[in-house]
Parts: sequence; structure tokens; C-alpha cells
Amino acid sequence: MKFLKIAFFVIVSLVLILAVVGFLQPDTIKIQVERVIKSPVCKVFHHVNDMEKRLRWSTVENLDSNVVTILGDVTRGEGASYTWANKQSGATGGVKYLEVSHDEHIIGSVAFGEIQEGHEEIRFKEVRDGTRVTWFYRQKIGGNPFARIMGVFIRESFRPIYNESLKRLAEDIEQYPEMPENCNEALSVLQAGEFLK
Repeated sequence: MKFLKIAFFVIVSLVLILAVVGFLQPDTIKIQVERVIKSPVCKVFHHVNDMEKRLRWSTVENLDSNVVTILGDVTRGEGASYTWANKQSGATGGVKYLEVSHDEHIIGSVAFGEIQEGHEEIRFKEVRDGTRVTWFYRQKIGGNPFARIMGVFIRESFRPIYNESLKRLAEDIEQYPEMPENCNEALSVLQAGEFLK
């Protein structure tokens, strides 16, 4: 009986400690990664703005072989989307572009199931060596202390995945060198080393 009381006290203490630690964590998951890609901004934007191309380089959608993706009716620009479903677990989600500013930024929603929704922003900026791509992700997780602790693990787990996605974006641009309209002049400027600092 004494052992059970001690065990109960230890369990309650651990739960309280976790609750306190959880309340001290942020109520929002925030991820930010960036990479300089040696291509003009118009070309980099072209590969991100197109959902079909995004599915080639985004690591997030390729983590599990059981995930099936379906492109929406619109695949480029505002309103472009795709959905995904895990054949094994039944989990679903998707991405939709809500605001697109040509060669500047893309803002979108990221859905996980029917309840959880995050928001992303991908910014593009000309630099001397090409284009700096900065990818932001934000998701509210509320006041649940245990969800906040989980949010810390999600943040630290997904940051390298987002970094890998930007690396694959750079590789995809090199592998598929098609140029969008009005981009050839920008490419010649980049090759001449005349991009902005």
C-alpha cells in the first residue's frame, strides 16, 4: 500500500512538472529557414508558384510512401492547391496558396486533418549570388501544456525537413532548366555577376 502511495505521488508530481514546463513553452509553432539559390528570382518563384513542381522538391510530402497527393483544379498562383491522404493511417491534409505577389512572396494555408491549420509564407529576394528564399511556417497550438511540449518537438523535427526541401528546390531548378517568360534577361544579369548585394 505504501508503494502505491509513493508511485501515485511520483506520477502526479511528474504530470505537474510536465504541465508547468508545457505552460512555459510558446503557444505557436514557428519555423523559419532560408537558402540562397543561384538562379534569378523569376525562375525560383516559378518553381515554387507551380504546385506540380512543388511536389517534386518539397520533402514534407515525400516523408511517407503511403501518402498520395492530388493536385487541385488550379495549380499555379492564387487558389493553387493540392491535397494529400495517407493510405495506411487515414490522415489527410493539403496546401493552398491564398496570396501570391509575383517574384516577391507566396502566402498559403497548410491543413492537417479537418481541425489543425498552419500558415506559411515564402519570400524571394534578389542577392548578389542569386535569390534568397525564406520559408516561414506558423501554427497555433493553444493553451494545452502537453500540446505545447509536442509543438517543441514538431518544430525541431520539421526545421531540417524544411531545410532539405530548399536544398531539393535548388537541385530541381538545376535539373529542370526551363525558364518562365521574361526571365532570360535576369539570367544573363546573374551570369554576369551583376545581381544586387
